[in-house]
Amino acid sequence: MPPALLQVLEALSLWPGARWLQASGTAYLWVNAAHILGLGLLVGAIVPLDLRLLGLWRQVPLAALRPVLQPMAALGLALALLTGLWLFSVRPVDYAFNTAFQCKLALLVLALGNIAWQHGAVGWSARAQHAAAVRCRAALSLLLWLAMVLDRLSLSRRPLLGGTMHAWFSVTVHRIHCLAFCHAPFFHPPRNCR
Repeated sequence: MPPALLQVLEALSLWPGARWLQASGTAYLWVNAAHILGLGLLVGAIVPLDLRLLGLWRQVPLAALRPVLQPMAALGLALALLTGLWLFSVRPVDYAFNTAFQCKLALLVLALGNIAWQHGAVGWSARAQHAAAVRCRAALSLLLWLAMVLDRLSLSRRPLLGGTMHAWFSVTVHRIHCLAFCHAPFFHPPRNCR
């Protein structure tokens, strides 16, 4: 890796947003939850749209789905990208050298390229919605976004954030448990809540 890029990545880990996430597991949890929400909105909107373009639900006009699903996918993409960059800033050097993360970025670039290809194509119009090229791009979109979600699951099992994600998950569950039950008078709080 070029030294200049390494310096940029190290500087990225020093910005206040990254420092906040590094210092607070709860803040990291909320940003990660927002990232997962963004992915859910994105994939939750793309899957039915792609399935419709592939020929399912032909009785439902594409013109009825697009005004709802496209903005939802755009919102999910924006949220996932912003929070993903924020999460990346926590340990950018580690992520930059992580093979699973590099695969995820490659899938993201391919999926975004497919979006540009689909929307830039003449076949995207409503009258040509059953064209083979549109169906091919819809199938590719479906595969790429689902592969991205599956790659995210494999990435979360990699040792990155100063230990295994399993350990981080256990600490996070403990913190949620403490937040939920330490202030509820009818539950016995865990002994080690802080």
